[in-house]
Amino acid sequence: MKFSIVIPTLNEEKYISGILGSLADQTHKDFEVIVVNSPKTTDETEKVASTFRDKMDLHILTAPKGGVSFQRNYGAKKAKCEHIIFFDADTLVEPVFLEKINLFLNIKICWRWESSYVYSL
Repeated sequence: MKFSIVIPTLNEEKYISGILGSLADQTHKDFEVIVVNSPKTTDETEKVASTFRDKMDLHILTAPKGGVSFQRNYGAKKAKCEHIIFFDADTLVEPVFLEKINLFLNIKICWRWESSYVYSL
């Protein structure tokens, strides 16, 4: 797989289906999603997220402690892919988001510096 997408959550039951739905619609399918729930969550975020298991490679984890930075790092440690992308639960992305990133990563650009100008070869 190419991309690991880490989404920290804390009571995001109203928003998580938006980001997971937009990820399910991606044209580039070579990715995993890691939802890292806070242990302080009191809503049904995990239950809502689990409805997307059949649409993507989805892992739902509960971090040992709360805090968005800790949750992001926890998810990054569990990631299996070459590139890690962090999203908040209320983010929406266009269906070609990962395809565009993949294209950009595969472009080999050679630059030459000459007289204060940069030329693409």
